[in-house]
Amino acid sequence: MGSPTHAGTTDGDDPGPTLAQRVLARLLAPVTKAGTTQWERASPYLLRHAAEHAAEAGGVFELFQDWEFLVHADPRSVLAFGSNPEARARQHTMPVYLASLHRHVDADPQARRQVLAVDAVRHELTEISSRLYHPPRSAPEAWQCRWSTAGNISPALLTSLTSHERAVRAVAVGKLDGRSVAVTVGDDHTARFWVLGPGAFNGALRGHPAPLTAVAIGGADDARIAVTADRQGTVACWNLRTGKPRAQLFAHTGAVTGLLLLDDAATPGEGAGLVVSTGADGTAVLWRPDTGWRRFLVGSVPRVLCPPVHGTTDDGSFLVVPGDGAVLVLDLPSGLVRLVLPVGATTVTGLACAQVDGRATVVAACEDGTGRVWDLTDGEETAQLNARPGDLLTLTVLDTGFESYAVTGGADGVLRLWDLRTGRLIHRMVGHHKEVTALTAYVDRSARTSVPLRAEDLTRSGTATNRAGAGQDLSGLDNHVVLSASADETLRSWSPATGRQLGSYTAHTGPVRDVEVTDIAGHPVAVSCGDDATARLWALDDPRARSRGAHHPQRIDALAVGRADGRVQIATGCADHRLRLITPSEDWAFRGYTTGESAVLHVGLGETRTGAVAVAATADGRLTARRTDTGATCWKARLGAPARALAAGGSRRTPVVVALTADGLVQVHGLTGGPARHGEFGAERGVSALCTARVRTRALLFTGSRSGSVKVWDLGTGRLRKELRGSRHGITRMAAGDTPHGTLVAFHDATGTISVRDVDSGRPYCVIGQVEGPLTGLAVGRSGAAAVVVAAGPDNTVHFWDALTGAVHTVLTLPDSVAALALSDGVLAVGYGRELAVFSAADDPRPWDAPAPGAVSVRTRPEPPAPVPPGTADADRPVRRGRRPSHLGMIVLAALLRDGTLAPAELKGLFCDCLSRKDLKAVLGELVQEGMIGRVDDREGVESGGRGRTVNGYALLPTGRVRARQLTPFEHRVGHHHRMGCPEARR
Repeated sequence: MGSPTHAGTTDGDDPGPTLAQRVLARLLAPVTKAGTTQWERASPYLLRHAAEHAAEAGGVFELFQDWEFLVHADPRSVLAFGSNPEARARQHTMPVYLASLHRHVDADPQARRQVLAVDAVRHELTEISSRLYHPPRSAPEAWQCRWSTAGNISPALLTSLTSHERAVRAVAVGKLDGRSVAVTVGDDHTARFWVLGPGAFNGALRGHPAPLTAVAIGGADDARIAVTADRQGTVACWNLRTGKPRAQLFAHTGAVTGLLLLDDAATPGEGAGLVVSTGADGTAVLWRPDTGWRRFLVGSVPRVLCPPVHGTTDDGSFLVVPGDGAVLVLDLPSGLVRLVLPVGATTVTGLACAQVDGRATVVAACEDGTGRVWDLTDGEETAQLNARPGDLLTLTVLDTGFESYAVTGGADGVLRLWDLRTGRLIHRMVGHHKEVTALTAYVDRSARTSVPLRAEDLTRSGTATNRAGAGQDLSGLDNHVVLSASADETLRSWSPATGRQLGSYTAHTGPVRDVEVTDIAGHPVAVSCGDDATARLWALDDPRARSRGAHHPQRIDALAVGRADGRVQIATGCADHRLRLITPSEDWAFRGYTTGESAVLHVGLGETRTGAVAVAATADGRLTARRTDTGATCWKARLGAPARALAAGGSRRTPVVVALTADGLVQVHGLTGGPARHGEFGAERGVSALCTARVRTRALLFTGSRSGSVKVWDLGTGRLRKELRGSRHGITRMAAGDTPHGTLVAFHDATGTISVRDVDSGRPYCVIGQVEGPLTGLAVGRSGAAAVVVAAGPDNTVHFWDALTGAVHTVLTLPDSVAALALSDGVLAVGYGRELAVFSAADDPRPWDAPAPGAVSVRTRPEPPAPVPPGTADADRPVRRGRRPSHLGMIVLAALLRDGTLAPAELKGLFCDCLSRKDLKAVLGELVQEGMIGRVDDREGVESGGRGRTVNGYALLPTGRVRARQLTPFEHRVGHHHRMGCPEARR
């Protein structure tokens, strides 16, 4: 940070530094050298209060441009002054800082530096990332992030509220002295009070003996209160001005499931602040905290899933609560039952009051997929909503002043818009892929919600589908916006008039449990909370698009990385049934392919003579192999049981994929297809982990068992080569890799210990015992001249250890929990949460451009040529030198010289009964091995009547375009007449 800004100066009249600027300069002087502030030497006071002094001195913007300050400063101070409107408008540091604020709060400077560097890459700020990885006065970080997806960051994120220690279950919003406030409650027995906006601060409301379940805010401006409830049935009232408790009631014998706070206008003459609570014990209770008055209302409710609601009619106020097989309408404040509205043998999941044709109505959504609308004057059912069980789990009502509509959210992640007059489904809004957990709505005065629905929006993901009421006029909903929260860790905003998705808000790293809408300075904002122990504040009118980048809708559980044809290939899998393939050298080309109806559990990558192949193992016990360049399906196979491990190995000539099933059996499939092979390892039982590796020219398979034994198998013969000293405890995960000290294998046992062995000699190198919890990833490789073991646990760190000594080599800290990792040829791919990051050593900034330094080079495959017309110069230039092909091989070459590419069936047609398929296959294998022809895919030739598969064929490679000797007239004649059938070919 340079010299403090001189606020209030004019040309010709410089009054000098202000008092605040002089104080800031004096505080910085002991840690400033040559104009640079050395924040690593700053005192705890300065790290806590530098932002406050800079704000007083008018230098907050300059301070927040110093990334070393952000690395070392107290995150709470950064949060309080970083949300200053001037600071946010003039700099891009806060979006990077806020992306993982919950990680910064308790992290040390080293971990904070690495998280900030990864988040800078996610925001495409590579210069900032490089600056963080190369700190002044320190050595650069050994491993650095080169690329990352950015599907889980949103520019609309204003701030993260991170004081909770466990999951946050509910949030309520309100106003205090004209400022927006929020109260959040969670499993840490604590309610948190937040003043939203610039300089946000919070206070803790403590005193509950159990995790909290519900919260409400209400009361007059001069007596604003919050009411909280917990799992033991306690309801507490708090003064929001002082943060002190006003009253407490042990209202229920079980968890409180819903709260409603009514002001004096709802129940005149009885005092302010009427609290209504419902509990899992089947009771509803009215309570006035000021007087201590309470009243028992309802009993014998078997299960309550929704809070009560309040409404008014010409006859006065009423309360609607779920009852036993019915919805009860109660008079306020007497609590007398006014109406009993039957719902049958189901559970009410949502309640709301609405106006339909000027009449007061009650809407109820039920667990069995039915919804009902009743007229409150006589209890008559006026409409019914019909859906599948689980489709109506949440409910909110939209009132245009003339008409009312209901929006429901289901377990399938779909929102549905209903006409309350007729009960007709108008349209479905598709975007979430898990349960909708909360719904709310607000009115947006901007023009973005009134865009007309286009025809293509009816079937596109994230828009309306199955629009049964397409002819209905929904113009009254133009300015209404529905906000949905989901267990898929996202928020989405929707236009109910068109069914189109307006925005997606992604930053939560756990299911979102609740969302409410308020405003700050007239701008709509949302407050959401979730299982990641955070509440987040979102600008709903932020016009910026989400950061670009590949998107994984769920956590990355499977990951493989490899190098084929000199290029890095990455395969990923998550629970959305899709295999994703990434090629860094092709500008991070990102392609996804459906694997079936089950989640992808494991992925593997291997190289064949015709290119790289990715294999996905799904939860239904299937294997699916695809070409990484085209995505074409190579083959499919059944394992008989879900896979618990998958590895690609073998040689380039005979590549294989090895699968370990859940019942402890090992299966080997050819990577290019073919049935499973069973060597001696096929008779093994109780295998719990496996991996593959190459030692010089030999392909090996390593297996670990539940008894702790480690065996080494020859993949080519299927025979046992040796048995290494294992562990006395069961092996849970294994990895092997080439290092500067030879091929090493590492295995993790049930006690959390990692052991490293030399494959050739079986010599033990080290035992690493610092691992806590189950491993989510294990790899062996090189880091410069060192052999390293890389492991990830259930937290957000990746540890590197020296494989020879067991000493800690380096530690990487990620913004989210690491669920998968893979290491190959100096490229480390890490799946953290729903994001994928690629790391390499500090001296290897673009590891995907060429093989890593010291890595074994990979033989590249010549690209298949385009068909060459006969008689051209390329067709007659002799380049082939070596062993002459056989007579039949020359006939095949002659045919390919004429037509360029031929399918196997066409080649067989040259000879009819004169040559068996086995002999023809041997000839083709000979020519492929000699590098004269290669397998290609004819993308233009599609089988008619089939499934659209491309026709595989053979084509000449560049080295095989020229005859090694003069063709005989017979060979010329066969090559010319091969398409005319057997008689001409035999002549």
